[in-house]
Amino acid sequence: MRFLFFTVLLSVIQTAPPIPRQAANSTNQRTDKVGKNTGRHEKPVNPTPTPEQVTQKAMSEKQSLNNPASPNTEQSIKIRELPSVSVTRDWTDIISLAFGGILVVVGIVGVCAAFRTLRAIERQARIMRRQTGQIARQALSMRRQTTILRKTAAANKLSADAAKSSADTLIASERAWVMVDLEKVPGAGIYEGAHSDALGGVVPDLTVSVRCVCSNHGKTPAHIIEKRCCLVVATPDDPLLQTPNLDIEIRDPVPHYLGSDGSVSKHDWAVTGAGTEFPGEMVTIYGVVRYRHLFSEKEVHTTFGYRLTPDRQLERLIAYPKYNENT
Repeated sequence: MRFLFFTVLLSVIQTAPPIPRQAANSTNQRTDKVGKNTGRHEKPVNPTPTPEQVTQKAMSEKQSLNNPASPNTEQSIKIRELPSVSVTRDWTDIISLAFGGILVVVGIVGVCAAFRTLRAIERQARIMRRQTGQIARQALSMRRQTTILRKTAAANKLSADAAKSSADTLIASERAWVMVDLEKVPGAGIYEGAHSDALGGVVPDLTVSVRCVCSNHGKTPAHIIEKRCCLVVATPDDPLLQTPNLDIEIRDPVPHYLGSDGSVSKHDWAVTGAGTEFPGEMVTIYGVVRYRHLFSEKEVHTTFGYRLTPDRQLERLIAYPKYNENT
């Protein structure tokens, strides 16, 4: 309300006051008229002087001639009534008053509009504050929900891991497990020979006759896909790799089933490799058997690795775990 009163007062002050036109001339004219009327009505009729009055007048005139009055003598003026002043307004004054009223009305309307705008802004500010509070509460709720979801996800992951571990344990207890053993073929020996290389040179080689014995130690049958085997002579300059290269010669390409009733499959192979039996060198025979079990379409395998001892016996490679692995 203070702002409204201040605006109206400012509009009234800025309005130009009406200027009376020819007020001075009108006053002079009125004064002249008043003087004329006064002179006209107050001029008395001079009566006939008596002899005594004539004598007194002559004496006073004589005294005035003998004692002239000082020019600076103060004289008193009597004003019987004030002259009346009237102010007339013409069309310019009316237009000024009209524009002043219009300015006042416009100012009041502007103040009302500004007041309504301020109220609308205040309402919008209140709405925005409420919305901001709601957004803050929603953000807090979302953070809480995110925390709950994170904890739930962690719990679900633990549950899933536990379930997978239980399923893997169950599958492992029920699936087929193929084990592989190598034996020397009875009555067969170890032969040293030679073969020609690509350049026409002679390369010494070694041939060992072995028997591959596969047995199923699981509760369900195994589907044997293939069997591979090779002979490698490891030297100090070319030692045996820690991880075997399983891309070797296929010895048994015919798929077959191996039951869970303790059945065994045996195959005799004459395995040949470049090299000879020298001290400090290790004759190694290794391979892989690939198969499937009933609980997965994915291939699994069993690796096997043996070395030839100085007394020409086969001994499993204990120091190389990748050569004796089940998946």
